[in-house]
Amino acid sequence: MGRLADILVEDEFDVTVLQPSLTMDLVSIKDVQKAKLVTVPQAPGVNEGWAKTWSQFRNPWVHEPQFVKLLASAGHFATQCNYTIQQTDIIEQLKAEKFDVCLTEMFDHCGIVLMNLLGCKSKIITASTVSMESINPHIGVPNIYSYVPISVAKGTDKMNLKTKIGSIITMLGLRYYYYQFRKEMDKVIGYNFGAEHQLTADLVGESDLLFANSHPALDFAKPSLEKIIDIGGISLPTPKPLDQEWKDLVAKRKKTVFVSFGSVARSIWMPVEWRDSILDAMKQFPDVTFIWKYEKPEDNFTASAPNVKLTAWGPQLDLLASGKIDLFVSHGGLGSVYETSLSGVPAIFVPLFADQFRNAYMCQAKGFAEVATKDRLIDTKFLVDMLGKMLNDDKYKTSAMETARRMKSRPFSSRELFVKWTKFAASEGRLDFLDPAGRKMGFFEYFSLDVVAIFLSAITVVLLVVYLIVRIFLKLVLRIFGSSEKHIMTAVQIHCGTQTTGSKSSRHYRRFVILFVSFFFLAFLHSGFISYNCGIVAKSDLSTSPLYDEDIFHINRSIIDWDGSHLSLEDRRFDFTATELGWARAAGFAGAMFGVPFLGWASPRLGIHLLMSGMGLMVAVACFIHPIVVSWSFPVFVALRFIIGTVLAILFTAAGDVITKWAPMEERGIWVAILTGHREFSALFAAPFGGFLGSSVSWPAIYYSHGGLALIFTVLWILLHKNDPRKIKWLKQDELDQILDGKEEMLVKKAKKTAISPLKLIKTPVIIATWVACCGYYFAVEFAIAFSIVYYSQALHFSISTGGIFAMIALILLLLIKIITGQLSDKLHHISELTRMRIFNSVALFGSAVFFIIASFWEPNGSWMDIAVIVLPVCILGVHSGGYPKCVVIVAKQHSPTVFAYMQLLGCAILVAGSFVVPAMTPTGSHQEWAQVFRIYAAVLVVSNVIFCYWASAEPCEWTKANPETADVEAPPPSRETRRPSDIGSAK
Repeated sequence: MGRLADILVEDEFDVTVLQPSLTMDLVSIKDVQKAKLVTVPQAPGVNEGWAKTWSQFRNPWVHEPQFVKLLASAGHFATQCNYTIQQTDIIEQLKAEKFDVCLTEMFDHCGIVLMNLLGCKSKIITASTVSMESINPHIGVPNIYSYVPISVAKGTDKMNLKTKIGSIITMLGLRYYYYQFRKEMDKVIGYNFGAEHQLTADLVGESDLLFANSHPALDFAKPSLEKIIDIGGISLPTPKPLDQEWKDLVAKRKKTVFVSFGSVARSIWMPVEWRDSILDAMKQFPDVTFIWKYEKPEDNFTASAPNVKLTAWGPQLDLLASGKIDLFVSHGGLGSVYETSLSGVPAIFVPLFADQFRNAYMCQAKGFAEVATKDRLIDTKFLVDMLGKMLNDDKYKTSAMETARRMKSRPFSSRELFVKWTKFAASEGRLDFLDPAGRKMGFFEYFSLDVVAIFLSAITVVLLVVYLIVRIFLKLVLRIFGSSEKHIMTAVQIHCGTQTTGSKSSRHYRRFVILFVSFFFLAFLHSGFISYNCGIVAKSDLSTSPLYDEDIFHINRSIIDWDGSHLSLEDRRFDFTATELGWARAAGFAGAMFGVPFLGWASPRLGIHLLMSGMGLMVAVACFIHPIVVSWSFPVFVALRFIIGTVLAILFTAAGDVITKWAPMEERGIWVAILTGHREFSALFAAPFGGFLGSSVSWPAIYYSHGGLALIFTVLWILLHKNDPRKIKWLKQDELDQILDGKEEMLVKKAKKTAISPLKLIKTPVIIATWVACCGYYFAVEFAIAFSIVYYSQALHFSISTGGIFAMIALILLLLIKIITGQLSDKLHHISELTRMRIFNSVALFGSAVFFIIASFWEPNGSWMDIAVIVLPVCILGVHSGGYPKCVVIVAKQHSPTVFAYMQLLGCAILVAGSFVVPAMTPTGSHQEWAQVFRIYAAVLVVSNVIFCYWASAEPCEWTKANPETADVEAPPPSRETRRPSDIGSAK
């Protein structure tokens, strides 16, 4: 603040500096040389309290500040502020000045209170740090923790999951810390001005300008406001030429390194072991002069190192600006950071506390610095390696010079910006036109939750209308094509075991028509959903637009109407932002998660046949109108993605229903394998088919073709499938008996529309075990579907097309193994059903875990093994079809669709979480980063398989069994031979 005051004096401002003496060290202000200085005596008791608070932090080399103890400083600031306000003679003197503009430091909110008390026409806040997250919410700037490091962040803006979590947790602590400051200051306001007076947060929000000690060419890019002016480096004086003594010293050897850890972290306080380790590292570079600012050079511990010069003081800025320093080793204080960056000198920073960590990583991100934590100073080899790298790799010097050039070539210097904006504020007074409306909004309004609520309500209404229309339409269709006749099979015969002897040896295979119609129906509905992924590449490829001109593309990209209505649908392209793509993707999964409870409620009431018929028509219509909607309105397109995403919530429910009602008991394995394989098949089909149409025909053709396929198989589903096999007239009686054998629950009328309570499912250990196993499977299989191509291209350096081929091979093998396993699990009769399920599940999940572990330790070397260690853990997952999915069908029986529905919900949650977690853990895509992901995959797979094997069962749960004493069963036919309704009409 003292330097800013003097700059204003130099530009002919009449400046008065008010300095409360918070600590005894501030009684004499040395940096205020030209402005008038008014000091306020220290409040009684503050010095003792301040000394006690900071006694824990006397030596930053060995002491860490304790958060709880630092909170006490809020009271010291408030006490001093209250004392300052009560100095009426000083306050009246300052009021008489009638200041046009007042400036205060952000950290001490007392200045904000005083500016209001003195009646300043324009109020400005200054920050000594680059980050202002403590006051951002009050001035209307969002704190974005996903890519904007906070003031004490230990990392760059390229954050992984760990640093994001740490950033949020640290920020919560800082917000509480700042809240305590405001709370104490608000007590001062209430005591002196009454409860009606504006509180600190409101006074901060009404500030006219904010000067930040930041520089756009050095700091991380971040959201800002017009009222926030970056003036980083303004306090640096003009460097002076070196005197002869220093010139001779820096010319002694080929290179020179300057070491200084500032005035707070004195080198003499450093642990002796660290100091000696640094000295040993310096000895390894005899042709390099090390100038070390060491407060007691008389210690003379460097006698054995003639290339090390100790000095109690050094002209740091002059040395750095001389062009003779090749490397600067410092603590990362902001002053030192600006001195080295503006001088174009590479640096090694050893941050010790507060914002020094952020400052250091900020420079590292610009490429001219490296960061060494203080605990690494004991490691001499580490220091030697780092010094050697910094001194010999020209990239650091190149980056340093480039950063300095950018900072100096800024259109307006920090001083110009500071002076001109201050003059503007002084002349205009209150700059309320710079205030964003967002700072006065409530939580719901700020985050548009009111709009979200309206959208959700509208979508719900649309879904209900579509449901009613589809229901009426399907009733008309069923009257034309359906039949109300039923095949009758009694519970009496089933309970008595009087099945026809030929049912088990039946050679009829008409039921497989239902199996394959259902498989392709589910596959093409899922393919309709993921057709978005296929088409997004084609419709976002601006180079294929008739408006594309390579020579001026980078100039006029943002002003061209790529999707203008004057273009045909085929010629329209869409320049989506990353945010828009994220919304479109998230909307689909949000629809899936929304659909689970909604469709779970509807399925037992409407029946799977009617419900899926409606969903099939909805997917077909959504695909057909996709090109028009995306051209018309992006919000409506997101809503369409939400609606079509609901189909994901019902696919596994439908598969479970078909398996339960149509699969003979001895064929459940193969039916499970085929019907749950619709997901892998749709991924295999959609990608090459969509890619071919997008490149050879047009991007709308992708959606039209998927809509057509969905419509065709929806019609086949409507015509061929029924909820009850007894309603199919073209089934032979022997085959019908084979299907219904052991399914007495289908004959209990009261159970037909009775949904199982979620509480019962949660209380059943075997159901929980299948859900856990499902989570493990989804967690790993997402790699094959979503991330394998990324791994092949980033870690193994294959082209996208080659990586796509390898990913397809893995999925094909997974699907084939899945089908083979399903058939095999039905044939191994000499092994108990429970043992079979445990074996197959363990081979899938344990086996995949083993291969993922191998992949994590395998160093890619360009051989075929690079591919094998990634393909194997994926394809072996196909063995799971004989494990937990079959277990669900056995133990849940007629309620297996409900269990599968919750599996789908868990799967969607895993997919959504994985889409954020995995990219966060692999920011650069290196094999080392992916190795960590593979080990997590392995751990999850092992744990989930152990839980499944422990609780697995091959016996139906109690809540699946009908009560013969109370069940309402259908009447038996007059004889075994007359099962058809036409034969027993008189009996009815």
